[in-house]
Parts: sequence; C-alpha cells; structure tokens
Amino acid sequence: MLGINSEAAFLLTVKGASAQAAIRQIEQQIAEGTDPTEAGASSVVVIPFSKLRRIQVGVRRLQLDYPDETDEARERRATFKTKANFAQRQVIAQEIARATGRTVTESSVDLGLLTVLRGPAVFAVLTAGLTWLVYSFAADIEAGKNVVLQGQRKGFQQLIIWLASILGTKVTLAIGGLFLAGWIGLAILWVVKRPQIHRLELGPASD
Repeated sequence: MLGINSEAAFLLTVKGASAQAAIRQIEQQIAEGTDPTEAGASSVVVIPFSKLRRIQVGVRRLQLDYPDETDEARERRATFKTKANFAQRQVIAQEIARATGRTVTESSVDLGLLTVLRGPAVFAVLTAGLTWLVYSFAADIEAGKNVVLQGQRKGFQQLIIWLASILGTKVTLAIGGLFLAGWIGLAILWVVKRPQIHRLELGPASD
C-alpha cells in the first residue's frame, strides 16, 4: 500500500490470509488521522518529503529513492509493485512529487540491456534444461532401456518420465524449440522496443 500525508510518503506491507480486509481497515484508520506507523501494518517505510530524492516509474512498479539514515551518501529504495498501467503510474508519481512542494525535473531513460534480457534468459535456460531432461528420458524409453528413479525427487522424475513417454523425442524437441523461439523473440522485441523508466528528480528542499 502506497500513500501520502501532509509531510511524507509511506509504504505499508500487510501479510496474511486476510490481507485485503486488513488493507481496507488500515486505509480507513489513516483517513481518520491515524499515524501510518500505528495503523497495524506488518512493515512500514515512511519517507519525509524533505528526504525524498527521486521517484522512478518502472515496469509494474514505483520506486522512491531516499538517503540512508546513517550515511546520506548511500541511497535506499522503497519499491511499490502495482498492476496500474504506465500512464497511471506516472500520474501517481507526479501527485507524490507535487505534494512535496519542490521543483521537479522529469526525464525518461531506456531500461538497462541486462535488466531487459534477464527475464527471457532465465526462462530460456529453464526451458532448455527441462527439454533436455524430458528428451533424455524419452530417448531411453524409445531405446527400450529401463528407466530407474534416483535421488529424493522421485515425484518430479515420475512426472518427467510420464511426459517423456507421451511426447517422445521428436515432439519434445519441437515443443522445446517453440518455447525457446518464443523467449528469444520476446528478448529481441524488448531490445528493439525497450521499456522505459520515467524519473522525477526533486529539487532542494526548502528550509
């Protein structure tokens, strides 16, 4: 949960099975004037407007940058994940910046190449590994070899053997190839049309 009052921005984390109900109750308490740190959240990060350095609008998230309490040369980051679209996240960031009463400089930069490729690369590696595992079992089954379960993850191995017996080597390679092509295509798309980070740099706080 992300919110602001007259002096600060705050992020509240609520854990548990009844999180949604707890969030509604906390929202009501804060609206009635309860201090965010006393509203009953699992964790609270309060960032005074005078300490806020910048707001960054990223992929499915807002990030608030502020100095470390013990060493102002170091920066800390409070991240709020949201399903709101990019335009909506921009509006939220602009409202927070406006509430600080400070000058704001806005800019946009492309997301770093390594950050863009990290997700597709991880899934491509997992896909390749799973494809090779299923293919190996399928090749043994087609060759008439006895497949022996080893180690502690026998349930997982049974699932792989079941898939291998149904798909066979050719279908396994075909499906694995399609998924790999999909991850590679996604990586190329994100490199060509790279997601952006919108930054709102805040000017000096007035004394």
